[in-house]
Amino acid sequence: ISIVVGAGGQGGTAASPVGSVGGSSSFGSLMVAPGGTRGPSAGPANPPFLPQGNVASSAPSGANIIGSPGAPSTPAYANATQSFLGSPGASSVFGGGGWVPSFGDPAIDGQAYGSGASGSSQGPSSPAVNGARGKEGIVIIYEYS
Repeated sequence: ISIVVGAGGQGGTAASPVGSVGGSSSFGSLMVAPGGTRGPSAGPANPPFLPQGNVASSAPSGANIIGSPGAPSTPAYANATQSFLGSPGASSVFGGGGWVPSFGDPAIDGQAYGSGASGSSQGPSSPAVNGARGKEGIVIIYEYS
């Protein structure tokens, strides 16, 4: 039986701000967990702008102990040129995603299996920075005899 662990999604780049979705993890065709969705780019934009959050990923099929869809992230926001905050990475059942970095710092990779990367918090007239990677998936197999 084929076991596949999905890769974490790639962050966007300064030239192409939209990253990629995470890869699916599977245990043959018996269990398939789709990869996480990608976060939307909130910029470049002039504040104020509406909060930019992510949506939850789809639920896995065939899971018999834990079968949880990925959580959505909390939104990024900017209500003034000096009042803005990037989004933390979405958590998974294994732990947290990338934390919100300090102003002007790049995004943070996902930390726990199946979690998402944070957004960055760049101020006015700051150069664009690359996004970060989501953490890879995980397949846990329990054998009972």
